[in-house]
Amino acid sequence: MKLNEETNVEEEIVTNEENFPLFLYKNRECNMNKLTEGLMENEFLLRMGIGIFISPSVATFLVSTGPKGLRSARQGKAGRHKMTEITVEAIAYVAMQARLALSSDEQFHSGGQGNFSYLLFYNTVVDVLRSDTFAPFLPHVLAVWNRRLFPDETKARREHKSMSSGTALKLLRQLCKENQIAGRRKDVW
Repeated sequence: MKLNEETNVEEEIVTNEENFPLFLYKNRECNMNKLTEGLMENEFLLRMGIGIFISPSVATFLVSTGPKGLRSARQGKAGRHKMTEITVEAIAYVAMQARLALSSDEQFHSGGQGNFSYLLFYNTVVDVLRSDTFAPFLPHVLAVWNRRLFPDETKARREHKSMSSGTALKLLRQLCKENQIAGRRKDVW
């Protein structure tokens, strides 16, 4: 229920597949003037992602107050499938799983007969995150997820990126230029 400030009457909030619920937003706060702010940065959502892709025991450990939370070393989907960075589709999958976990639904529905369509919700998340309009914000969202789910890989990518802007890259560019001047193939290092 939500209080309509104009009429001072409580109204039921209708949720559907094309409305992003608050659990997708950081601290469950949605700035209606800037809907991209905090989108896909909710702690619960990130922990769901850790539980699904890294290990359920790691996600449990994060919410525990002691070492009991870390119970098993069971490998998650990311390890089994050699996943080293998050994708838009993976975020949409986590959002769909989170929606199911927070609802009274016992299984996924494809819609119809008043049921929430998880397929439409998944596709809506993917479509929004992949849209040209959202493109300026996507790198930030992916970086947030990658830092949390794949911190070692993220660090390695940062280190590689810093190397690629240093003298090694300058050396390769210089050699390429020298090869061009000498009439040799450009790609000969």
